[in-house]
Amino acid sequence: MFNDNINYLIYSSHKTCSQSLKNTLNNNGFLTMHLHTIDKNNYINFKNYCYDYNKKNNKKLEIITILRNPFDRLKSSFFQTFHTDQISFLNVNENDTFVNKNNFNFLFNIFCNKILNNKREEEEYLFNKKNEILRNGLPGMSESLFEIDEIFNYNIINNLEIIDNYYYYENNLIKLYVLSFDKLINNNYLKTIFNINNNILSCNLSSCKIYNKKYINFKKLLLNNEIKNLINDCYNLIFELLYQI
Repeated sequence: MFNDNINYLIYSSHKTCSQSLKNTLNNNGFLTMHLHTIDKNNYINFKNYCYDYNKKNNKKLEIITILRNPFDRLKSSFFQTFHTDQISFLNVNENDTFVNKNNFNFLFNIFCNKILNNKREEEEYLFNKKNEILRNGLPGMSESLFEIDEIFNYNIINNLEIIDNYYYYENNLIKLYVLSFDKLINNNYLKTIFNINNNILSCNLSSCKIYNKKYINFKKLLLNNEIKNLINDCYNLIFELLYQI
C-alpha cells in the first residue's frame, strides 16, 4: 500500500501544509510520503501496513498530522478543489476552472451549500467532469486525526500528550506527532520536534495562485450562524486541541 522504507508518513487533512512539510523533510534527508485521507474500506489495509512496517524495520511508523483552524482550512480546500485539482486531474485550462469562471459571491454560496450537505464523495468530482459542481459534499471535510482514531479503534485524541507546542501519542505500531499549522508556517517550529534547522519550504500557496485576489474577498464574507454551528459541532475537538497549543 505504501513504501515501507519511509522515515515519516504525513497523514494530514486537505490544505494543512502537508506538501510543504513533505518537501522540507525530504530536503533534509528524510524519505517522506503524504496523504490526506484513507477510505474506510482501506482502514484494515493501512493497519496491516503498519504491522509490516514495524516487522521489516524493527521500529514504529512515525506519522505526522497537522491541525488547522477548520474555518480557514475548508475555504482553502474549496478553492484548491475547484481550481488546482480541476487543472491537475481534469485537464481544465486555468482560466476555465469553476473558481475562475465565477465571482466570489457565487462561489461563497456554493461553498455554504456544500457545508450544509456535508457528505464525503471525493472520487466523484475527480471522474465526473460534467457533474463535479453538482456534488453534495465538499472534498477536504474529512479530518485525518478522526480517521486515525477510527483506524486504531482507540480514543487517541483524548490521550494525546502535550510536548512543547505539539502533541504526541504512541502505541505498539505508531508514533504520532500532531502539529499546529499556524506554528508550522510562522516559526522555526521543526527544529524542536525533528531537529531540522531550516524553516518550512512553502509550496502550493494561495498567495501564488491566479485566484488570490478573489480568494481574499471570499474569505471576508461572513458565514451565517447555521453554518458556523455546523463547523463548530463537526470539529469541536480540533478547536479544543488548537486552543491548548
